[in-house]
Amino acid sequence: MFLGGAVSQGRWLAALGDVGTLWVGVRCDAAAAARREIARGDRVTGMGSSGKGVKE
Repeated sequence: MFLGGAVSQGRWLAALGDVGTLWVGVRCDAAAAARREIARGDRVTGMGSSGKGVKE
């Protein structure tokens, strides 16, 4: 998840340089995101459903 949106993604692209990169988007409903955050145990609650990911 890019909390800074396209700006964060751009920083990663610059840092990776010539390394081949494939961005993958994962989408699920808010309830599923909340369950996954709890199950992982290392996520900030509400992050997955915040809508702050990169959108095209």
